[in-house]
Amino acid sequence: MSRTCFTLMPVCIFLYFGSAHAESSSGQQIFKERCTQCHASGPIQFTSDNDAIQNTLKTGNIKQHRFTLTDGNIASLLEYIASIRKSNATK
Repeated sequence: MSRTCFTLMPVCIFLYFGSAHAESSSGQQIFKERCTQCHASGPIQFTSDNDAIQNTLKTGNIKQHRFTLTDGNIASLLEYIASIRKSNATK
């Protein structure tokens, strides 16, 4: 019995961390896949703060947002937007 547990444990750990990594895709990748259809000029055009963007994505108030993002995906997306804003502010 204990031998089976030790054999299965690495598999379970691999599956857990593999799925967590897949969920936390990079914000840039998420932006390219989900946002560029309407926001082709990039995230620099966003004037709303992160809370407003997060609220819009979570509530789906805009008809074009017919997709859902996990909390991790939204966090990655907001980090990406913040990094673009920061790099453009220093130019």
